[in-house]
Amino acid sequence: MSQANESKLENYLETLLNRNIPVLREALANALKPIPEIKIKDWCEQNLYLPMEMTSRYGKYDMSLTPYMEEICECLHPLSPYNEVVLDAAAQVSKTQIMINVISFCLCNAPANMLFGFSNEEQKNNFVQSRLNPFIDANPIIKEKIFSKRKGEKGDTKSKKMFAGGTLYFASGEAAAGWRSNPCRYAFIDEVDAMPLNVEGEGSPVDLARRRTNTYYGRHKIFICSTPKNGKSKIISEYSQTDMRHYFVPCPHCGHYHEFEWERMLWDADGTHVKRAWYECPNCGLVIHDEDKMGMMQKGKWIATNTEKTDPKKAGFWLSGLYSPWLTWEGIVTTYLEAIKKNLESDMISFYNTVLGLQYKTKSDTPDWQRLFNISQASDWYLGEVPEDCIFLTSGSDVQADRIETHVWGWGKYNRAKLVDHKIFYCKQGEETKDVNSKCYAEWYDNIYKGTWQRKDGLVMRCVLNAMDRNYNTPAVNTFWERVGDPKKFILVRGDDYMQSPISTMKKDKPATNDTERAKSQNKQREKGVYYYYLVGSSYLKHEVYHAIKTEDNSDHTINGLYFLPKDISEEICRQMCAEVYIEPDEKHKNGYWKKLRDRNEALDCVNYATACFYLMGAYKFTLEEWDLIAKRLKDSIEHNNKKPVNRNTQKSQIQILNEGIQL
Repeated sequence: MSQANESKLENYLETLLNRNIPVLREALANALKPIPEIKIKDWCEQNLYLPMEMTSRYGKYDMSLTPYMEEICECLHPLSPYNEVVLDAAAQVSKTQIMINVISFCLCNAPANMLFGFSNEEQKNNFVQSRLNPFIDANPIIKEKIFSKRKGEKGDTKSKKMFAGGTLYFASGEAAAGWRSNPCRYAFIDEVDAMPLNVEGEGSPVDLARRRTNTYYGRHKIFICSTPKNGKSKIISEYSQTDMRHYFVPCPHCGHYHEFEWERMLWDADGTHVKRAWYECPNCGLVIHDEDKMGMMQKGKWIATNTEKTDPKKAGFWLSGLYSPWLTWEGIVTTYLEAIKKNLESDMISFYNTVLGLQYKTKSDTPDWQRLFNISQASDWYLGEVPEDCIFLTSGSDVQADRIETHVWGWGKYNRAKLVDHKIFYCKQGEETKDVNSKCYAEWYDNIYKGTWQRKDGLVMRCVLNAMDRNYNTPAVNTFWERVGDPKKFILVRGDDYMQSPISTMKKDKPATNDTERAKSQNKQREKGVYYYYLVGSSYLKHEVYHAIKTEDNSDHTINGLYFLPKDISEEICRQMCAEVYIEPDEKHKNGYWKKLRDRNEALDCVNYATACFYLMGAYKFTLEEWDLIAKRLKDSIEHNNKKPVNRNTQKSQIQILNEGIQL
């Protein structure tokens, strides 16, 4: 190296060192500074402010509304003996604020690398933009420590925030990359039950977080929190391995300490209108009002309920929404009564999971197929006909080795479904569905995608959305989907037994190689050579379908979410719809699962996929007025078209009007 270049290098290194000396000094000072013994609660109340972007109770931070947070925060204190803390809780109990409090305290008093894990990219970005950034801007004590906020340096991005002494990294359950590499002393995992069980084949989010903290073993802190879900729940599994603390509060009358339990909640209501709601003390039996709740919680205490020996370095907490200062007891009871009125098991599951912080014990024991068949004999329509109260159609198709089986369902007011058609499209002898050129695909296209069905009043209808299973012979189904080239009316689905929602957001599949169909794709609205699909909550929908077909209809025919079959339905279809049984968790199986009672269950899969379409379209949100409005538009179209000779253009206009009424 020449003398001139050596001189330039020396000058550059000197400039770089001088620029970073203040940062290095601050980092060294933070490392040598003893961790204060002040409680996280007291420090937060002295130093933090909540901006109006985060809460309606903005201003100086005050934990008095949520006193149950104090002990949870203290277990996460850098000086506490606990290394892992688990919070299994309902929504609206300030889980996120606990993490913000601890991060703020540690960033200012015991800085080190931190990891904050979210269930998906959308949740991560939303938290950073709408909660964390406004919070930092409102708190100078935090803002001055973030590099980009203080010095204009590039330490503040969507994936991290750098500060003196460490970096706060953000990770998503949709990408393993965010969980790798950098060691962290602190790890926070939000809504773990909404995360995949395995992040891109590299392990569960909890296991990945534990690996990240190995370098700080013994001094590390891992906080795992979530609202529980039905089925395989990671938060319940983690919580069951702790001391399992519950929050006990004293009765304002007798002083007896007890939990708030849903079974002891009482109310006076007219339908879903709750006039008042109250609690009954399990000791003295006197009435406790909602306004007594805050005073009781101020004197509350956490009590361990697990009598078995557990890891002394691990603390666990469970909290019901009955304790939430943001929810009134009248509001909670109203939510419960509305779920009962809708008669959708999914709404009841949501109530128990998100409001009570509990799993809902489903009642999905297998329906009686003979009863289902007997009820169908009273129907007033046959296969291939559309009952007059059906407003739109969806289809669900199950792909087997030698055939495609399809159900077409009609949907109407009160979210009631009626089976319109059942078709089987066989391959030629010697062919299989793995061959995309098999005649079964062409017949499905002509009879389902392009097919029409006539309602009793003369309206010609098509399926507004069609779903096809891609679990079996995936490459051929992918290619067929691309040939059709209409992702707004034809979607691919894959069952997921552990997903606690009817259908996911759109997923992207890896592109195929040497696919001649890719070049032929004329759809400009999506990336060529990439396949899109949706996950369907198989277990979730089976529970809902079974609950519905076991429910007796009322004389007004206004019970929500029921399923009906045509008069000429076969016994085989009824048997297939009742072909599985749900096995509850036990000592051998920690998670419930579905067991086949017979080999053939295609009808149950088909109704699941058609129902998933109903949810994807958002039709479950329709009010009675919206159902009536769509029905009126369809009726008006019939009257208009009856004044003209029936032709293909007329049929097209009827279908266009139907599609305009349904927002996909």
